[in-house]
Amino acid sequence: MVSAFPAEDQLMSTNRQNRTYTRRDCAVFRKTEEAFGGLSNMAPGYPVRVNGVRVMTIEALYQASRFPHLPEVQRLIIDQHSPMTAKMVSKPHRKDSRADWDKVRITVMRWCLRLKLSQHWTKFSQLLLSTGDRAIVEDSKRDDFWGAIPSEGETLVGLNVLGRLLMELREEIKKGAELRRVEASAIDNFLLFGDPLQVVDFRADKNAPTLETKYPTDAHLDDLALPLFSAPSSLNEFSKTRSEPAMPPKPSGGLIEGLQPHSEYIESAVPWLGSVPLGWRVERTKRVFRKRKELNLGRKCTNVLSLTLRGVVNNDPDSPEGLVPKDYATYQLFRKNDLVFKLIDLENLRTSRVGLVHEDGIMSSAYLRLIPSAACNVRFYYHQFFDLYSRAVFNALGAGVRSTLGAEDLGEIRILIPPPDEQAAIVRFLEHANRKIDGFIRAKRKLIGLLIEQKQTIIHRAVTRGVDPHANLAPSGIPWLDCVPSHWPMHPNRSLFRIRKRIVGARHREFQVLSLTKRGVIVRDMDAGGKFSSFWERSQEVRPGNMVFCFFDVDETPRGVGLSRVPGMISPDYTVMECPAEPVASFLELFYIAMDDHKMLKPLYTGLRKRVSKPLFLAAKTPIPPDGELRAIVEHVKGETKGIDVAIARTEREIALMLEFRTRLTADVVTGKFDVRVAAAQLPDISAQPDSEAAKVGDLAEVESEEVEA
Repeated sequence: MVSAFPAEDQLMSTNRQNRTYTRRDCAVFRKTEEAFGGLSNMAPGYPVRVNGVRVMTIEALYQASRFPHLPEVQRLIIDQHSPMTAKMVSKPHRKDSRADWDKVRITVMRWCLRLKLSQHWTKFSQLLLSTGDRAIVEDSKRDDFWGAIPSEGETLVGLNVLGRLLMELREEIKKGAELRRVEASAIDNFLLFGDPLQVVDFRADKNAPTLETKYPTDAHLDDLALPLFSAPSSLNEFSKTRSEPAMPPKPSGGLIEGLQPHSEYIESAVPWLGSVPLGWRVERTKRVFRKRKELNLGRKCTNVLSLTLRGVVNNDPDSPEGLVPKDYATYQLFRKNDLVFKLIDLENLRTSRVGLVHEDGIMSSAYLRLIPSAACNVRFYYHQFFDLYSRAVFNALGAGVRSTLGAEDLGEIRILIPPPDEQAAIVRFLEHANRKIDGFIRAKRKLIGLLIEQKQTIIHRAVTRGVDPHANLAPSGIPWLDCVPSHWPMHPNRSLFRIRKRIVGARHREFQVLSLTKRGVIVRDMDAGGKFSSFWERSQEVRPGNMVFCFFDVDETPRGVGLSRVPGMISPDYTVMECPAEPVASFLELFYIAMDDHKMLKPLYTGLRKRVSKPLFLAAKTPIPPDGELRAIVEHVKGETKGIDVAIARTEREIALMLEFRTRLTADVVTGKFDVRVAAAQLPDISAQPDSEAAKVGDLAEVESEEVEA
């Protein structure tokens, strides 16, 4: 193989030549949910195995490769669930990167990309080939080494090393190169957890789906029969670590036992459909559905409905969920079994995009209403459109500043029309599967709730009682706090906190974006979607050791305080305060987390939005234990909650894996990758089983954002 690059130690000195690209002529990627988002190192659904270790993304593997001499740092990076988090936790250690990192980093990246291709051959090679002969370019806001930075108009300027490595790989695929065997790069001390990196070889059966290419979990297809049918308490029952992907075991019973592909396929020429079963038709949406808009003239209908993360729900006009108009005459009528779409501002990932109306009612005129042109199984099409939403197909097709799809755009989207008997079988199969998956997820979320309560109890007791069970208690004198150890002195908050609002202004490009969440102050993943400010200049600077408070809507926000351990910028609506150094800062964070969890700051509320008054807060007092005891409390909480945090993270990961599985299973079924007719015929009538409401698709398909809206 001839590399597209000179030796890495020469690249910086001899080939530091920025390149200029025109966006419309290139395959450009930035956000992972966009059309070419899978090319990003941050893209989910591409885990790899090396040395028997499963790594969630190649971004984590690349960052871990910086530290062959620090296996504990490698473990910290690889244990992260989010690629952005893996990247950020590596930052404090980068001064300890291997000495030759700048010389070997391109070689390491090339190796990481080849691992991604070898273990996701079908999906990743098809994605690379779909770029044709266009230049592949990573659109980056700041990095002109791996990507290219937007310049004037449609221009991107940068070295674009990642894009060029991907083009190099694409050309080898076109030439028919065998790329399923990946040797470790010839780099000194190329280690993972102290062991030399081994050869990865998937050549034995190139066409067989590997563990990761088929489903984005640790489970094989037939292993998943267990959770779908019997809903085990943990995914650990089928998330076994294997150094190499094993062939799926023989069917052992369960919902997905014996699923097989159709006997014959044809190419659809539609990127999100791929090959489809012979006998299935591909049509534009407008051939099957027509749009209709009927305004609620005269306000005759008063049953207000809303499309939410939980699907279409009844909305109480007296206590509405979300924004509502002054006059419901502007709302439009919907009938039972209509399809409803919300295809505005598609980059906002916090809202659902498609729903099935469960009863007659009215909804916003901004929604799109589709009704079938002829008799059809509307639930099948709901599943199919929900699949397009789950796989971000709508996002990839959206246009304009707010990334929107209009009614005409929706009508042009190509969908599949299976025979009626298969439509019915698919609906039956998926509603059974979703029922089991939803039950599993509800149980896991209940477990997380119990773990959080346990953690809250530990923190509250420690910061209000200390670690000595025999300590004498005395009234605190604080309106929201009862008794504390009598020897704890009270400190005015004015002596502990100082409000500092440093507006970043034109310097905003120098800062990473921070958010206040249930997990504390975290670095925001700019590629993960969601709402972002349009006015970065108004953001305020946050320095390590600053305390961030959310003093508005305190009864509604999931977290009202966090200690930042990283620099960055955050919404100007938050209150940023300087506070004493460690360990006092950690104690203050724990104390006000306890107050926030129990909503104990109500004596400080003012106004209709229940804001905490800053003057009242600064005039209040906080108990601060003596130094030795304070350190003991912080260490006690850390030790007592570490296992809980691990359990919560593991349970959240199990939920995420199950949601990934649901998305992939739905996609494979509604696009005909599996024939479910035999399996569906063997299923019992779901209406005869308890809790049939759990079969609603989308009931638990998304987790609401933890970020506090400013």
